[in-house]
Amino acid sequence: VAVSVMISFFVSMTLTPMMSAKLLRHHGEGGKIAQAIEKVLRATEAFYKRTLRWMLTHRGAMVGLAVVVLVATFALAGGLKSTFIPQADRGEFKIAVELPVDADLESTRRVLADIEAQVKDLPGVRTVLTAAGGGAQEQVNKGEVIVGLAPMSERAYTQHEMMAWLRENLVRPANAIVGLQESVSMGGGRTQMIQFNVRGADFAELEAAADFLLAKMRATPGFVDIDSTYRPGKPQIDVKIDRERAASVGVPAATVGTTLRAFLGGDKVTDFRQGIETYDVVLRLPDHVRASPEAIGALTLRGANGQLVELRNIATLEEGTGPAQIDRQSRERQITLLANLEGLALGEAMAMLESWAEELPPTITTDHGGNAKNLAESGVAFATAILLAIVLLYMILAAQFESLVHPFTIMMSLPFAVIGAVGSLVVFDLEMSLFAMIGMIMLMGLVAKNGILLVDFTNQVRARGVSTFEALMEASPLRLRPILMTTVAMIGGMVPVALARGDGAEMRMPMAIAIIGGLITSTVLTLGVVPVVYSLVDDAQAKLGRILRR
Repeated sequence: VAVSVMISFFVSMTLTPMMSAKLLRHHGEGGKIAQAIEKVLRATEAFYKRTLRWMLTHRGAMVGLAVVVLVATFALAGGLKSTFIPQADRGEFKIAVELPVDADLESTRRVLADIEAQVKDLPGVRTVLTAAGGGAQEQVNKGEVIVGLAPMSERAYTQHEMMAWLRENLVRPANAIVGLQESVSMGGGRTQMIQFNVRGADFAELEAAADFLLAKMRATPGFVDIDSTYRPGKPQIDVKIDRERAASVGVPAATVGTTLRAFLGGDKVTDFRQGIETYDVVLRLPDHVRASPEAIGALTLRGANGQLVELRNIATLEEGTGPAQIDRQSRERQITLLANLEGLALGEAMAMLESWAEELPPTITTDHGGNAKNLAESGVAFATAILLAIVLLYMILAAQFESLVHPFTIMMSLPFAVIGAVGSLVVFDLEMSLFAMIGMIMLMGLVAKNGILLVDFTNQVRARGVSTFEALMEASPLRLRPILMTTVAMIGGMVPVALARGDGAEMRMPMAIAIIGGLITSTVLTLGVVPVVYSLVDDAQAKLGRILRR
């Protein structure tokens, strides 16, 4: 945007005057279309002049109306939904499958093949890619089916409608997830919109807290594909040491741990060299031995007196289950709750989770991850960027006008841009997203030009010795045409983006809608409010000057 503005400034100061000198040698009547446009513009100018006279003679009513509109905007903004990135139809999604931790690769392949058979012949499905046992950890009990759809113009449904239909009709394992296929995942390789972290020192308390929140999510419409990172049920053998008996034969608990690690951990013990190649030599008992409590109990340990002692003589071995993976964050055990959203805004879902988390014990801490974390961070960054934009704009205008008052008058148009941006998002049922925030930041620079045109020309007219009222009545109608022309041009440039045609175009649509709404309201309200504020500020300056002279 900055580079394009600089280029357009260079063109307007060089190429445009040169072409005008060559092409605009005389002004004729023009064709029928030009005459019709001229007639509309003259009627608009006449109506604006009459309206402006009324507004300048009823300044209190105009100020009151502006305040009411601003208050209504804040009330309207309270009902505006928020998300990080708008969901767009990219024509691709995935069905992630996770079987029990003891499932083998062949079982995963059979389930994926069954899902592929159900999906591949559906209308609009172009490609189906199946992958089993992939990922960084190569977990054979996990797999996914990536579904590619035809372009939007060739199908009668959206990607999200297809995903919702599959959630209801697809025959799949209970914890299979129909989610987006993102090019970049949002933390930990996960793509779910909701990633809510729950942490605590006591794992039993942590597990109960996670179950409580999961139950709340399952009972609330809008949360779909609900899951968590905690996977119990992995087979394990628990070794419980009888410390008194171990001490009596001189076997410390540390020796038990190091011995078991040596036989079961698969640690590297040496290297094997064959020619120029070097191979790691790993020591570990065979699989059938490692799976038998009796065989492990027969392992021997050396006591303090040099005698060998079998493990089962100083410990009991029991078959049990444990977590498939242990997650830790901030030196505490962590469980992440996962979910996608259907008909529920990300901001609403975040507020629900935070309210439910207030019912958890104080020893349990929570925070957001993924898109939710990015949304919170982008909100702070957006507020900072808006503040810096306003400050920088005021400084530049103060330097240009050599006044501390006129920039304030010009910047009265900024709140009215927010009115249109927020109102347009609400009218079109769109969410406040990263792209809408970008559009509102752009508005700060776009809408200020209306006030600059009005104030600058009014100052030029007043330099001839004309009163403030007459200067406004002369300058404002004359500046109406360039204001309308530039506003219509900018709106026209945003219309193709606002129509959201093509795959993935919905992602950028909120930016265009916010800009168009902000330009419309700021233009209409600026034409009335800026002249009124200008006259009020001028009167206040005159009164202050008289007081100081006395």
